[in-house]
Amino acid sequence: MTADHGIVDVEVSGQIYLEDIPGFSDAASFAVGDPRALFAYGDAVGARTALQLAGTQVYAVTPEELIALGWIAPELRTMGKAPDLVIIAKPGYACYDRRTANPRSLAMVGQHGGISDEEMRVPLIRAGLFV
Repeated sequence: MTADHGIVDVEVSGQIYLEDIPGFSDAASFAVGDPRALFAYGDAVGARTALQLAGTQVYAVTPEELIALGWIAPELRTMGKAPDLVIIAKPGYACYDRRTANPRSLAMVGQHGGISDEEMRVPLIRAGLFV
């Protein structure tokens, strides 16, 4: 059995450049990951505040909040493997930290990594012995 996630289209008008948000670069030394779900490192409170003040179309959550929701295992935090802040783009948006992003990724319309139904639902196709 194999599975894959969904992909959504994000137009250029939905691109968010994190380094352009006042205060974000001062708080977060960098953000990496897929454009629909990035991991930021640095001052989580400062980075989240900058995103909120800018009215950015993202969910900015800490690993502790994700642990409480059951989305990640507590061991990731205690092992030092979790970022300081997780930035999840809302539908129709993608985030880029051009300090670290591959310039070619800015030209991609199809994106994944978010939490929309289109990205989270995985179709099941039954074949062979399972039909």
